[in-house]
Amino acid sequence: MQTHRLLVKTSIVLMLSTPVLQAAAVTGRIFNGSQDSTALRGLMVELLEFKADRRMPAQIAETTTDQDGKFRFVLPPAEPTSTLLASTVFLGVRYFSPPLQANQEPLPFLNIAVYDTLQSTHHIQQLMHHIFIQDEGATLSIRETRVIDNPIKRAVLDVWHTESAPFPTLRYSLPPGARNPSLPEEKTSNLFVTKEAIFDHTILLPGSHRVTFQYEIPWKQNMLELAFSVDYSTRSLNVFNASHKISVQSEQLTDQGAFTLHDQPLRRYSADSLAVDTPIRIRLQRPVAVAAKGGTTALLLASFLTLGLLIAITGSAHKLYRRFSIADRLQKQKKRLEKKMNKMETQSIRRQRSLWKKAILIEGENRLRERWRQTAGQKTAASRKPR
Repeated sequence: MQTHRLLVKTSIVLMLSTPVLQAAAVTGRIFNGSQDSTALRGLMVELLEFKADRRMPAQIAETTTDQDGKFRFVLPPAEPTSTLLASTVFLGVRYFSPPLQANQEPLPFLNIAVYDTLQSTHHIQQLMHHIFIQDEGATLSIRETRVIDNPIKRAVLDVWHTESAPFPTLRYSLPPGARNPSLPEEKTSNLFVTKEAIFDHTILLPGSHRVTFQYEIPWKQNMLELAFSVDYSTRSLNVFNASHKISVQSEQLTDQGAFTLHDQPLRRYSADSLAVDTPIRIRLQRPVAVAAKGGTTALLLASFLTLGLLIAITGSAHKLYRRFSIADRLQKQKKRLEKKMNKMETQSIRRQRSLWKKAILIEGENRLRERWRQTAGQKTAASRKPR
């Protein structure tokens, strides 16, 4: 009996002293950033797991927010190397929490801000618009970098409505003559290229958005005009010229002199505080020698070949002229007649008379031409005598 009581007491002591292991939980809150951080109740929230060997995330849990906009996930078993995200959809836009690792201790509290939407870019600003130009011989290579700012507490989307690019948010105009546009690989899914512009499908949340793209414009007789209109109210427009042999002229830009960027010498031209639709015209010109450097070696070679062909044609024409000139033709006819007259004994009288007649005519014409040449020579010599 005493042994039984001892065992029971020992069990109670062990139960009281052993800590209760609680499952890890992911917690957070969703609020409306457009309305003074108002809590959103009843929003569905998903817990997504990303793995290195899987391209798409997997949903491993789901819940809804309470009256305070809070949510809580009991963390199911997950690989230590997995990355977890909480996600929700508000007014057609999907939002994500900051990422966290499954083995992270302690797990942070996740705040997710969502916003009301807007289909207008009137308030959008271009904080920075950089244009880098580089001579590539036959073409001018142009790289643009833009930083777009959304200063209001709204998410901007579905602004443009075009057949080629359905419902993009932003539009970046391309100058006339632009060709072969190239996009960064990480932005290819959001950017769409047409002949006149590059469209951006990014949902523009409050804050800044950066985009870079590149294209080229062919030279025309070593001259080129870069013309475009300002897409958005621009705080600073800068053109960087990497070739000191290219002259840049623009009524809208000011020459700021030499500038070094990443140890590369450049020349900077700038304009500040540009309104929407402000026309920008930049005239570029390079010397002829520069054109031969990059891409006109073939053109020079073609010119030499053309010159050689003209010389050959001229020489051939001169030979043809001499060959078919009247004097030469008469001489050849006379030689042929002499050969035939040597064989007159074997020919008929009618044929002999015809040959004699042709011989007399040819000889008479040769004498007339010889007399004309002597007369022309005497006149030329007389005109050269000093008076």
